[in-house]
Amino acid sequence: MILDNEKPYTLWEFFDLVFCPMRNLELPRKHVHKYICDTLEAAFLGVLHKRFIIINVPPRTGKTKICEAFLLWGLTYFPESQWMYASYSADLATESVRLIRDTLGSDWYTAIFGKKLGNIGQADRFSTSSSGNVFGIGNEGTLTGRGAGLKRPAAGGAIILDDPAKPSEAMSVVERQKLCSWFENTLMSRANSPSTPIVICAQRLAPDDLCGFVMEQYPDKYLTIKAPALDAVTDESMFPETRDTESLRDMRRVDPFAFAAQYQQEPIVMGGNLIKTEWFPRYDVSELESLTFRYKVIAADTALKTKTSSDYSVLGVFGIAGKSAYLIDVVRGKWQSPELLKIFKHLWIRHNVTSPVRYVYIEDASSGATILQDLRQSGLPVKPVQRVKDKVARVMDVLPIWATGRVLLPKEEQVPWVGPLLREMENFRADGRAKHDDQVDMMELATSKTIAKSCTIFDVLD
Repeated sequence: MILDNEKPYTLWEFFDLVFCPMRNLELPRKHVHKYICDTLEAAFLGVLHKRFIIINVPPRTGKTKICEAFLLWGLTYFPESQWMYASYSADLATESVRLIRDTLGSDWYTAIFGKKLGNIGQADRFSTSSSGNVFGIGNEGTLTGRGAGLKRPAAGGAIILDDPAKPSEAMSVVERQKLCSWFENTLMSRANSPSTPIVICAQRLAPDDLCGFVMEQYPDKYLTIKAPALDAVTDESMFPETRDTESLRDMRRVDPFAFAAQYQQEPIVMGGNLIKTEWFPRYDVSELESLTFRYKVIAADTALKTKTSSDYSVLGVFGIAGKSAYLIDVVRGKWQSPELLKIFKHLWIRHNVTSPVRYVYIEDASSGATILQDLRQSGLPVKPVQRVKDKVARVMDVLPIWATGRVLLPKEEQVPWVGPLLREMENFRADGRAKHDDQVDMMELATSKTIAKSCTIFDVLD
């Protein structure tokens, strides 16, 4: 193979034409692999403007090799860049770091790209001749004195977290929480610049695994690339080179929970999945300009506590057009009563301009009762709602309504609050033990008042 050593290869070209052939790697080349490479390149070069890149693909489909190629490609063209490569096992991280170091020093690499390797080289770290560096670390290792990225907006390096958790620990809530704490309090602090991308490359293990944690806590700062093992339409293997269709179907039959998470990248909660997110059609936000809403309603589930373990308060705004309800805005947070009152006022003023906000629904119990009087005094059209059933029973009542597809949500990629809302609905449990259900309560409150008690769809009965 003849390569042009003067040509700056894209990451995909580097992976497909250089990295794999020169190392005699036989890996499947799929559209998703090119998309992953293009996304990582855009994040590294400062074009993507997303802090977290989450890559969810099945086992044995080349994700680690892409991560290694990404790091090597970055050092090739920006040898001064600084990198950190982490995994659940320090040994695995060290193995990848050693491979990258050995490749930089190999005859074939130096013949094409020149000498890049520096003088410092240990099992879990090495330097480049341009003062760049690479560190390998396990997910509980000490990171004191280490960092990744340069203090510039692009091409300074990255943090790569490849396989952050063992599949055998997927059922341990303690282990999942420990990993999330280490990630947020330790690993994230090692980024030397806000523009340093953090790449999480993993198979899904549980709804509240590290990927789920990042998507919930940083809804507007991540991009997810997801590839299932079985095609949802054809039910055939997407990666027949490594997993044939029959073996995947056998796995699905034997252990549907593990298969859904690790192979389909759709973790499910045991006892959950009452709510199907495909029931809710998606609309383009540009459509709102051409819609005429007869009226709007605000539904609120409140929890006037701010400690970490408390539930959230959530307010949702629905616009009623024809026979459909469009969820057009959601605000979610943890506020005390004065702050919550300001949120209510702001939301009502903002959405009461083009069409009237007819009602503000709020539960007349517990924390909701404490703010009802203040809202009335502010002139908001408050409608207190009495609750006589538990939340699971209330959700069961509106499931047939949701399943008709008359409640529309914005496209997930256009609005940051849609993703967390969908995941909470997916994780709602029949035993009432979901970690969070405030957004489900908000959805149920709005639709039960505007649909379930109506003889005409979405007309409110006083």
